[in-house]
Amino acid sequence: MTAEADAATRVLVVTGGHPFEREPFLDVFASMDGVSFEHVEQPAALDRVRPGVAGADVIVFYDMPGLRFTRDPAAPLELLEPPAGYLDGLRELLASGVGMVFMHHAVASWPASEEFAEFVGGRFHYQPGRLRGVDLPDSGYVFDVEHTIEVLDRDHPICAG
Repeated sequence: MTAEADAATRVLVVTGGHPFEREPFLDVFASMDGVSFEHVEQPAALDRVRPGVAGADVIVFYDMPGLRFTRDPAAPLELLEPPAGYLDGLRELLASGVGMVFMHHAVASWPASEEFAEFVGGRFHYQPGRLRGVDLPDSGYVFDVEHTIEVLDRDHPICAG
């Protein structure tokens, strides 16, 4: 391993629970200068999201654990709690300075856990639910929506280049 690789930002990329185009997604990380990454899928990732085991400076979550589609019309979805110790691991990693990025489907993870929704900063509701003491409808979704985006500050670091 070179000194440059030693200095790379270590990224743990967590996927699983929904279909996606694996190779193009992982190629994004492979193409980043100054980044080394490891890919781990659920459920194996459950054992990696804790101090001393994650081995990362940043964890990118592109997963969707915590629910089971039952195919039962009366109860089509079972919401699961995170396994014992999982939220403790998240808390400890955050406290130790490990960055966390929750992308796309990850907002739908662990819908039975209000604490997980706080880590992410929100929650996708598959069915009517409660968050922060407020009853909420299901989130719903719409396909093939057109968006118009206006860049207000072209010099902002997110827009630069």
